[in-house]
Amino acid sequence: MTDPLIDRLTHHAPADLDTAELSALLTRARARVDAGRTAAPRSGARRLRPRTRLALVAAAAAVLTAVPIVVDVVGQDEDGTAPPGLSLAVAVAQNGEFACANGFATAVDPAQAEVRLLPDELPPGWEYSEIFVRHERSQNCDVPSLVALQLDSTGVVTGRLAIRGPVEAYVNAPVVDRDSVPDTVFGASARRFDYAVDPAGPIDAEIHRWLWTDSSGRQWTAEVVGLGLEEARRQLDGVTVDGPDVTWQAVDSAWSLIHLRTGDPYVLPTGGTSWTVGADGGLGGRGFDVHSNPEPHVPAAASAWVDDRLTELDGRPAVVSPVRGSEAEGGPPGSPGYITLAVDVEPGVTAISRFVPGDLASVEAMLGSLRQVPPDDPRIEAYGEE
Repeated sequence: MTDPLIDRLTHHAPADLDTAELSALLTRARARVDAGRTAAPRSGARRLRPRTRLALVAAAAAVLTAVPIVVDVVGQDEDGTAPPGLSLAVAVAQNGEFACANGFATAVDPAQAEVRLLPDELPPGWEYSEIFVRHERSQNCDVPSLVALQLDSTGVVTGRLAIRGPVEAYVNAPVVDRDSVPDTVFGASARRFDYAVDPAGPIDAEIHRWLWTDSSGRQWTAEVVGLGLEEARRQLDGVTVDGPDVTWQAVDSAWSLIHLRTGDPYVLPTGGTSWTVGADGGLGGRGFDVHSNPEPHVPAAASAWVDDRLTELDGRPAVVSPVRGSEAEGGPPGSPGYITLAVDVEPGVTAISRFVPGDLASVEAMLGSLRQVPPDDPRIEAYGEE
């Protein structure tokens, strides 16, 4: 038997996304998906990425010309064009995070891309296999309004504090309440989600997350990673929330402000481009991605996790992760683990590569040598794909 809700959703084109009727249907769909979820706290083995993007859209759309992605709704206009606007409601996931996953990716001829970054040379053993580009139009509800990091003397992250909001989010109270406890934060009633380190699982740092609704009816989250509960509360004393605005004054000198929103909240359609260079050489996934974004320009360090290290690469801000995902950490048998390196090439343009530990020095050299190349670069002509 066909589910009437799914049937109605799958027969709408993206141009219909702004109608009140479909908006109500999407909210119901979110409630159904959320109610059926099992607990899934954020994985500790996370990959660095600019949080202003749907990081998987380009990969998912690699073989298609235009791919709209709206939760469980997939459709497009008959001429293959992107929808004129995106207005999918935000929902609160079972672990207290904001969730929205709608977007639209369109293939771009690499020779016509505005950002065409290639290195002087690839690491030893790497060989070009493909170059493809996707222009993405997406709604992102996960961009933080504030990020502050606690750093040790070598630049390693030992604590993370992030504030997100305000947003108008659907809250499925029975589901949210099931895995949280009542608390207060910034003078408001809140729900608190606590996750302890699990050596045998995906959580590699203690996490405390608060979800609350402000006087205007909009939702916020505060997340502190790497600290015990009482110390997390103490560091939140450095945050002031006033209406839609948020400010920061460090409680301790070891903390650094990484990103602070100064304008309107970040729930809005955004457009950006992903330039992807694939390489062969015996390891699946070799290569790098370059994400270029309009405002807001959020630095790579805003995605840094506990044990990542902030550094510079040829004068450019960079974040390098420790080795993650090895067999000893629960990865696939024989896996050596991977390092992720993210470099802010310029404001709004971030290059990211994931590789085995032995390639660190050569990948640093590769990303450090990225430069804009002409449309007729032989590598684009030989490996460019749409």
